[in-house]
Amino acid sequence: MSNTSPAAKKYKRLAVAALASALTFLVVAFLQIPFPIGQGGYINIGDAFIFLFATLLPFPYGIAAAAVGPALADVASGYAIYAPFTLLIKAAMAACFDSRRRGCGVRNLLGAAVAVVILVVGYYLADAILTG
Repeated sequence: MSNTSPAAKKYKRLAVAALASALTFLVVAFLQIPFPIGQGGYINIGDAFIFLFATLLPFPYGIAAAAVGPALADVASGYAIYAPFTLLIKAAMAACFDSRRRGCGVRNLLGAAVAVVILVVGYYLADAILTG
């Protein structure tokens, strides 16, 4: 039997989610490849971290870690106008994953495909809203 109280477990998960969000921020903000087509922007490997943490962390914590870090990276990278869209898009992407089973189950493999569709359609709509 564990000596960890429910409150301590909650705070531990919150701390791990905050660290995951910070790591995702660092990867997105500092490992960018400029994308010359369209409005500019950049490509990064941050989505791999989003997939990882959405799979490892329980549902609300995984979504928070996946959404907050990249949105803050947009602000830090000069794309603050995209931050609200990034927050919603990355949260929707993280919701595609299941943290209840360890490993790469069928749902998580399908979740990655759905998350890529959400990413492309989400930023297409964001560009449409921002540019008219």
